Amino acid sequence: MIFRILIFLFIAASCGARDFNEAYAASVLSNLEQLIDKPWSRVNNILFSAFNSKWSYLYQGDDVETPSRPDGIVKYVTSNNTRELLWALFKPFEYEESTLINMAYLGFENGMFIGYSTPSPGSLTFMSNGNHSCPKWNITSRCRSVYGGNSTDPVTGEISGESTSAFTYDPRWRPWYTESMTQGGSVWTDPYIYSDEITIGLTAARQIVSNSDQILGVVGTDFTLASIEIELSVIALEDMFIFIVDQFGKMIAASVSGISVDGAKQLYANATNHPLVSNIALHIEKDALVDGGLGGWSHANGTVFSINIDQKGLHWVQVVDLTDEHNLKWHVVI
Repeated sequence: MIFRILIFLFIAASCGARDFNEAYAASVLSNLEQLIDKPWSRVNNILFSAFNSKWSYLYQGDDVETPSRPDGIVKYVTSNNTRELLWALFKPFEYEESTLINMAYLGFENGMFIGYSTPSPGSLTFMSNGNHSCPKWNITSRCRSVYGGNSTDPVTGEISGESTSAFTYDPRWRPWYTESMTQGGSVWTDPYIYSDEITIGLTAARQIVSNSDQILGVVGTDFTLASIEIELSVIALEDMFIFIVDQFGKMIAASVSGISVDGAKQLYANATNHPLVSNIALHIEKDALVDGGLGGWSHANGTVFSINIDQKGLHWVQVVDLTDEHNLKWHVVI
């Protein structure tokens, strides 16, 4: 079952240090709007460049001569020149938004996968189709090869050396692919564990559709929960605290590191070791009539309340909504 992502962002202000500041709240909302727009801006740029500026057709199936441009010029479309085109599109990721978006990639219906990761010096990830093999790594099919360091030409992206690592992979079974195919169009995935089996993050994913309305695959951009945490630490003022949870009350990120996840497991906000986070969560989850709480996360929007945390003083908390057109919903609490 696919769930719409519901995220609550909390900003708690200490009454002793600063009166509640609506201008600051507006500034936080503006920063977050820019934050959630970045991956979609990149996805749209990739699709526009591939289909409008460069090709009207991306490689699918065998290498064949295919009319691949709107002007009708026949180009020999192969997995190699498809990879070279996408390398050129992904290359700016090494320098732009590297703290937020850590990988951009395309997965195709035939199992082909092309991706580019941002950590310097960056690396190309490539598999030509579902039968891609890597004899060097004793993988006979569904092999995803990683070319890091000097294994690729820094200008063209041409593979100039041996792969630096490899593992078994099938993009068609990954959450970013299946959720986009199931829901259609563009989607935010729920948080999930990436293929390295260590990192947790979200993906902004959109279907790739040809000029003849054939679904070719999915384009996606990743950002990890850790990278969102970095952004929150920049936004938060000295006496402010920010944290984000999903629709189930699980932590997404916070302006203080080390409280959102335990290894590769998301923590519930009401069970974190941070007293401000856990007490706010418990107050919101209490029954409104019986316990004086808000009656759950779905009732939090538009509320303002104060909460007294032992040894940390009185804090104001306000809840407002931040949504986008891709079914992401954040509740900003100040």
